[in-house]
Amino acid sequence: FFFEIMRPLRVLQFNTLARCLAETIQFPYAIDLEQERRAGREHIYESWEAYGITERHWQHAELVKGGTPAEYLLGQNEAGTFGVEEANGKYLYAWGDRLPLLIAQITQHDPDLIFLQEVQVDTVPEFATALRAQIRTLELSCVASPPFEEGVGPVYDGLYAARRDAPESDGIAILWKRTSFDAPSDARGELLRYSDGQKLALLQPLVAREAGVSFLAVTTHLHWNPVPRPGAATLQEVEATELIQKVNGREPLLPVVLGADLNCGVQNAAFRKLASAGFEDLDARLPADQRKRFSTHVPR
Repeated sequence: FFFEIMRPLRVLQFNTLARCLAETIQFPYAIDLEQERRAGREHIYESWEAYGITERHWQHAELVKGGTPAEYLLGQNEAGTFGVEEANGKYLYAWGDRLPLLIAQITQHDPDLIFLQEVQVDTVPEFATALRAQIRTLELSCVASPPFEEGVGPVYDGLYAARRDAPESDGIAILWKRTSFDAPSDARGELLRYSDGQKLALLQPLVAREAGVSFLAVTTHLHWNPVPRPGAATLQEVEATELIQKVNGREPLLPVVLGADLNCGVQNAAFRKLASAGFEDLDARLPADQRKRFSTHVPR
């Protein structure tokens, strides 16, 4: 495995980055309720309607089973692991406040390889500028990376694709540091759209400059629902299967680094399918006190 024959590689995985997730109250994040009370917003958490989730919302039927938004949030016991770990607890930031925090959390780790999900199409230029990234977009007509000032070149190259060709749609990205990797000119990145028409994956061949080792960087965002369907595999399982087939069908066959929003835990069928295909959970190799587990807003 190539990690063991080159210098340590700094990989960053980050999701829930869409602007709409900062500006509107749509999902039951693990909000710091005391902070919300100090800000005079405690009434929002008294009912799901006030929270912005009416009977027409796709999560309403499941969420109301957990009581009020306040009761639901307090019952999640997220302990600071949900979404963006912003200063002094969870908070609903305006995008102008949230974007600099997102960028700071990325740059403080000085990553060589970055996997991003739920990046809104019309914010790609903002991420490109802030991260000094030259991002190539696939199947998009409505956005492009901004030009860099003269004498200020990009730090990262990147690849981005969205679920739809629309400014408000969300998508996924892979960014790689120019000083760490080369992208072969004869092996450009690929976009995989899953057969369910809902989610997607990106595959980017890279060569580690220091070791001269080739590998495949992959990111994906799987369907939100891990609950089994009667008599059928979950959409997550179907998507994971298609991703595995795509990776295994490439020539030449390369080691793979996958950073993804899987929308499921390690016991779910889609995760087990990836593990059975040979993917290893690198987080599990770390000492227990250094492991990072992500939780989700998806009702189980």
